[in-house]
Amino acid sequence: MIPFHRPYPLGLEERAHINHRMFKTLSSGMLSNDKYVRRLENNIKYIYNAKYCIATNSCTFGLMMCIKYLDPLSIQVPAFTWYSDLYLLKF
Repeated sequence: MIPFHRPYPLGLEERAHINHRMFKTLSSGMLSNDKYVRRLENNIKYIYNAKYCIATNSCTFGLMMCIKYLDPLSIQVPAFTWYSDLYLLKF
């Protein structure tokens, strides 16, 4: 098996910090609209010098938002593709 991406080795302090943040997020019940999501969006805006950034829960939803925004007259998709890509075109 070819390792495409090996995780960065974390120290004990870093792991504890990540576990603490994950626990706080999961216990808050706010998995998609929390301060950590806002922090991620702001960091991405800063890194890429972008005016806007919206974090989504899936690539399919991100594609759906792009298509809704662009409102294209026609869309071409390859013959072999994921059904989710075709499904989002119906909406």
